[in-house]
Amino acid sequence: MLSDTEMFLEVGARLLLIFINSKKLGSKLTVTDENMTRFWLTLEEAINMVVVALEEMSGGELYVPKIPSIRILDLVEAFDMKDNYVVTGIRPGEKLHEEMISLEESRRCWESDNYYILQNHDTNKSSVKGKRLLQNFSYSSGTNQHFLNVKDIKAQLSAAGML
Repeated sequence: MLSDTEMFLEVGARLLLIFINSKKLGSKLTVTDENMTRFWLTLEEAINMVVVALEEMSGGELYVPKIPSIRILDLVEAFDMKDNYVVTGIRPGEKLHEEMISLEESRRCWESDNYYILQNHDTNKSSVKGKRLLQNFSYSSGTNQHFLNVKDIKAQLSAAGML
């Protein structure tokens, strides 16, 4: 049986590359919107989530890790670029905040300590470990309960050799 693991490696890939290159070249960093947020997922967290999903899935579920969010301006500050960025405006199709679980999906969502499980419509409810979430729940980087601060972001970037 197959299950999907929802992974948002936004910060670890393209976005960080833009920050690293701008800092290295001394060029102005472009920020599309100062209110933007993103989920923050380390490689270790991604691997752990895949392992959990493979161990616990019964087939068709979508596993969504409970991970912190970051504010884009905190990332700017972590790279010491507060005085070297320009706001360009949000691009067509770009989101201000990421949403991993929508209000509609919350009707079939369960919660565990470290992740959410979205059931496939065909999944047997009794096979899902965790407690049922209330409807009208949304998991968004903008309303997440856990945000990393600048100090935490810097520590993780340093540990990964990116600062």
